[in-house]
Amino acid sequence: MSQSSVQLRVREATTVRLIPYGLLAASFLLSVGADDDFVSPSRLPAITGLSLVAVALRVARERIYNTARPVQLTWFFAHAVVMAALVLLSPLYGFYVFSGYLDAFALLAGRALYTAACAFGSLSALAQVGGVDGARSSPAVWLVLAVINAALTTAMVSFAQAREVEMSRREQVVAELEQAHRDNAALQAQVLDQARDAGRLDERARLSREIHDTVAQGLVGVITQLEAIDCSDDEAAWRGRVGRATEAARESLSEARRAVAALAPPALDDTDLVTALERLARSWSDTYRIDGRVQVDGRVVASENDATLLRVAQEALSNVGRHSGAGRATVTLTYLPDSVRLDVRDDGAGFDSRDGVTGPGVTTESGGHGLVGMLARIEQVGGSFDIESRVGGGCTISAAVPA
Repeated sequence: MSQSSVQLRVREATTVRLIPYGLLAASFLLSVGADDDFVSPSRLPAITGLSLVAVALRVARERIYNTARPVQLTWFFAHAVVMAALVLLSPLYGFYVFSGYLDAFALLAGRALYTAACAFGSLSALAQVGGVDGARSSPAVWLVLAVINAALTTAMVSFAQAREVEMSRREQVVAELEQAHRDNAALQAQVLDQARDAGRLDERARLSREIHDTVAQGLVGVITQLEAIDCSDDEAAWRGRVGRATEAARESLSEARRAVAALAPPALDDTDLVTALERLARSWSDTYRIDGRVQVDGRVVASENDATLLRVAQEALSNVGRHSGAGRATVTLTYLPDSVRLDVRDDGAGFDSRDGVTGPGVTTESGGHGLVGMLARIEQVGGSFDIESRVGGGCTISAAVPA
């Protein structure tokens, strides 16, 4: 049950609890102040005594609210008898009869509810014609009023029941929506956890492939060259093999250093993002012999997501250097009021990006290494990631994070 539904039911319960006391007090005061011809003074002691009994029954009603049903039904009939006696003593207690409808709605259902409502309607009609004397002098009027009251009561009961059914249905719908919201939140958290795990596994798999295809293969070349040395070879022959083994070892060492550097994001402890990008571009250009440039638009403002952007730039440039065959790459950093945008553009071979980051257009040869990992990093900080590329038209990787 929603908070608003609980508050509504509490207000209704409070109102239903207080209304009978007000009606009883009004009926008593009107009876005491009525003309002697309408309410005989000799009846006032009995009216006073039964009114006090009615108050006691109302107080008892609150105490037996959650007791066994037979106890509550006994109270209902006792209170109805007291109410009828008060109407017989003073027709002005017809106002108090309204509380009988409220009690019937709370305690009865089905035919019992309609029967009790019609009985209270007849009692109200008796009060409306001026009591027993009025009913005797104008029985037809009393009968018409009783029928009208019964019809109105029946309609009121039907409306109340339909309203209760509708409220129950709405509360059920709200409860189902809240449960669905909780389930969706749990599912979303699970999906995010799986995405983070998938990103880590993808990164590990990429590094494993990189080490296997570069360092391991280079070491195999070193071993091959060294094993091929024969003691009977002349000096020029074995020196040539040693030289080739040395060159292969240097290349393997360089590849190993690149792999180790890729295991952790570059630090920003001692510099800002722009300076770090410029340093990265220079180092990258020296390594891959490709022209790398950094451009900045807007006023530079430090952000908690700078390390994420630097890591994406490092991965993107690494892909350009190893797979694109580009002659130039440009890193553009744009500072917007609510975000920071990083674009890495190259003029290389490009690939078909129409199928998305993990689609068939993104292959090992076309530069797909690390794209899933970059996407996972950006989504972790609430940013957006996009790729624009076509075969022969270069590639642009864009990442935007909150400022």
